[in-house]
Amino acid sequence: MPRKRRRIIQRKFKEGSIKIEGSVLIGRHCQIGDVTYIEESNIDNFTIIGEGVKIIRSAIMDRNFIGDYAYIENSVIARHVELRSTKDKPVKVINSVIADDVIIGEGSEIINSKVYPHKVINAGSKLHETILT
Repeated sequence: MPRKRRRIIQRKFKEGSIKIEGSVLIGRHCQIGDVTYIEESNIDNFTIIGEGVKIIRSAIMDRNFIGDYAYIENSVIARHVELRSTKDKPVKVINSVIADDVIIGEGSEIINSKVYPHKVINAGSKLHETILT
């Protein structure tokens, strides 16, 4: 099974349906949706990335779900995080650290912030320069 997923990612890259630039590490058993862009980032094992996602200079640890059209830049997303991003209401995480077991609702924006473990961020929330403990 892991080889099948690896081959799917390789095929998507060769066909141009996903774009990867710079040093990128993609772990085992990952799934990456079409029209996704990854630059200078680490995607750890068992992570599911939806369509149209942009990940730039970030670390995505294992067992995460990144919904469609999420935008992540200069950030760390710890383990078991769920970004409930959609095409109509994308989630943005910029210059932030999201700890383990966090759920981020659709349309949320987290900029220059830290979110501690086991938190739920309601849909449409705007966290700027915030430490959520």
